[in-house]
Amino acid sequence: MTNKTDELIATTIKSLFATLLHDIQAGGNVPNLGMTDFPERPRTLKGHGKGPRTGKSWQRVTVSIDETLVDLMNDECKIKREPVSRVIESALWVRYGRPRLSYETTNTET
Repeated sequence: MTNKTDELIATTIKSLFATLLHDIQAGGNVPNLGMTDFPERPRTLKGHGKGPRTGKSWQRVTVSIDETLVDLMNDECKIKREPVSRVIESALWVRYGRPRLSYETTNTET
């Protein structure tokens, strides 16, 4: 992944959480942000338990986010019972129009 891609992802994440903070401060309620739906989970390979996932391409991204936003994100993770990476992935997935992910198959694939 290039530095430009890292910067774009970091900017998008910061923007999502800035919107969340603004909405909370303006109305006092935690907005939904469309994050009640998550992308389909990758299927576990048979016989491997919780091991490798089918066809999922991972990219590691490191970002710095304001402490207030991180606290809000951690609260969201506890409420949804989801890991931080899944909540961020969901936010990005929603932000970019729910594209087909690397591990999802098309109707013609078996």
